[in-house]
Order: sequence, then C-alpha cells, then structure tokens
Amino acid sequence: MASLAAGIDSALYGACKTVAGNSGVVSITFCIDTLSSDNRSHDAAGFKDYAVVTVDLITANATSTKSKIDGILQNGGAGDGDAKRRCLQSCQAAYAGVLQAQPGIVADVQGGRRLPEAISALEKSASAVKECENGFGKSNKFLCQREA
Repeated sequence: MASLAAGIDSALYGACKTVAGNSGVVSITFCIDTLSSDNRSHDAAGFKDYAVVTVDLITANATSTKSKIDGILQNGGAGDGDAKRRCLQSCQAAYAGVLQAQPGIVADVQGGRRLPEAISALEKSASAVKECENGFGKSNKFLCQREA
C-alpha cells in the first residue's frame, strides 16, 4: 500500500483507509480510484467533503443503473426466462432502496453529523447491490431462482 499512497493525496488515502478498512465491500483502491475520478476530490478539505462526493457518485450511479434496469424490464429485454426477470427485479429493488436511503445520508453527511451511520448505510447499499449483481454470476446462477 505504501506505493499506492505515495502517488495520492494523504487526506484521500486516509479517508479511504478509514472507510474501506472496516468494510468487506469497498476496497481502499476502489475508493481512491473512484474519488480520484471526480474533480471535486482535488479540492476536498477533509472527510466530510469526500463523503459528499461519494454520496453524489453513488446517487448518480444508482439512478443510471436503475433507469437501465427499468428500461430492460419495460421493453421485455429480460427475455422469457423467469429467473433472469426475478434477478432484474431484485436488482431494481436494491437500487430503489439505495436511492430511497440517499436523502437521509446526504443530510447526515452535509450536516457533518452521524458520519458512522452514514458510512454504515452506504456499506449496506453497496452490499445489497453487490449481492444482486452476484446473482448473475456463473457461480451463483441459482441465486435468483430460489425465490420461485
């Protein structure tokens, strides 16, 4: 990790280490890569600013992904397979849950209060999405079928 930390801002590394260090869902590298991709991170004054950027990025991604899933389901793109449709509906619900949680998380982060709760909520959102997406993986091909 020392070589990774050498090329980035120490505040960014510290924030990502704090968040990812306790998470089984988000890695330090993913955190750094994601935040580094947004120009607002370069002007961040601390953990709160990084958290605001993170919440904005998650909201944008969840909105876009849910919209794509909505379109697939509405246009019959799930095909005739009930299992695929159930997986897509499960993912649709997961992303809707992420979006439903975001206003409270945003308020907590922007107000600089309850950051541990906000981090926990973000981890729960990421975990729900990861579980949903794993339903499409070869090793978990029956995950979405078991709800039949």
